[in-house]
Amino acid sequence: MVLHSEIGGNGWTGTLTTPHRILDLSTVTGIWYRRPRKFRLPAQMSQAEYEFAATEARRGFGGIINSLTGWINHPSAIGRAEYKPYQLHHAVQAGLNVPRTLITNDPKQAKGWCARVGDVVYKPLSAPSWLENGDTYVVFTTPITPDQWGDPAIGRTAHMFQQRLDKEFEVRLTMVDGKAFPAAIHAHSDAARIDWRSDYDALTYSIPTVPQRVLTGARDLLRRLHLRYAALDFIVSPDGRWHFLEVNPNGQYGWIEEHTGQPISDAIADALTRKEN
Repeated sequence: MVLHSEIGGNGWTGTLTTPHRILDLSTVTGIWYRRPRKFRLPAQMSQAEYEFAATEARRGFGGIINSLTGWINHPSAIGRAEYKPYQLHHAVQAGLNVPRTLITNDPKQAKGWCARVGDVVYKPLSAPSWLENGDTYVVFTTPITPDQWGDPAIGRTAHMFQQRLDKEFEVRLTMVDGKAFPAAIHAHSDAARIDWRSDYDALTYSIPTVPQRVLTGARDLLRRLHLRYAALDFIVSPDGRWHFLEVNPNGQYGWIEEHTGQPISDAIADALTRKEN
């Protein structure tokens, strides 16, 4: 990849050349940001040289493309939105229902809070997965029992606990520039009823009607988080109330499109090719 760009009266102009094409930066209307890879640098570099060159490439290339418009989504907005306490704060401000939630590293306080709430689950604050002996492990939502409420291991780092809610079904609400693509997720196994990500084979899908209050709150939340695209997760309780769980600024959508037939890809393509106001 070769970058050549100069600053002028209208900002950065120039080209980005790859083995496949030459891109004129002035023609860019949209940038899809998802799972970027590390820069490929000459193998003969020393470790110190590699670290310096990688930093310079990130600052140079990253600085120029950050000045362009049309991001879905801007890296800085993604970085902020991935903090669950931050997104939950803004969800409340946007008028969405949020389950009772505690974040603590104090075992005594955790035990007292869980005792007051009763039925509680543990949720990781990130999306942790790791490889060990060739196997991949993922931390899913986990119900915790009273003998675990005050576990001394809670003191080792921050933990998030939430009230466990009764579910009629869950909803993955994909949003693209304010357009809503809802998918009801119906779980048909014990594992999927706790966390549907743990058993995809036990899921079926339908398209629910989104209450106007929820739709207004979702749009307000994404405005607050400066996100044009996001996947929001909700629990719908037996009384019909929608409870916000989290927003993923880089959430996958292909499987939702496959199972519901909703034109999410078309909406993303339209957003990327439309000049941003």
